[in-house]
Amino acid sequence: LRILNEAAKQGSDDARYTLGWLYFDGKAVKKDNDHAYELLKQVGGDYQIAALILIAGIRAEGSSRIPGDREEAQRLLNEAAVALEAQLKNFQGAPPDTVQEITQRQQWLADWTVLVGLAEEYGLSVSHQSGTR
Repeated sequence: LRILNEAAKQGSDDARYTLGWLYFDGKAVKKDNDHAYELLKQVGGDYQIAALILIAGIRAEGSSRIPGDREEAQRLLNEAAVALEAQLKNFQGAPPDTVQEITQRQQWLADWTVLVGLAEEYGLSVSHQSGTR
């Protein structure tokens, strides 16, 4: 955790996302949605959609400083679904031919899996450009 915290302080999106997920999940460290939210809202780059999905989970649950808001959680999940659908369209066509392209598709699958899992956990739906799932 010390190394992740240091990397997060230095601006690492990977570290901020990982710590945010750990505090949201609450299995490896004490669950703390407030701290998770503060970390996740700073995430950009390749982890921005993944962070948005976890923020939706935090909004669904609420915390000591963040009121639970299922409508906001639903809106955030829909926003993430639209972003993931746009990424998927970029993947269509030729198979990946670089490690970076393979990694991007693995991240997409992980993000979609978490999005659907959180939607089911909180009784929300996943709406996106092609309809609702």
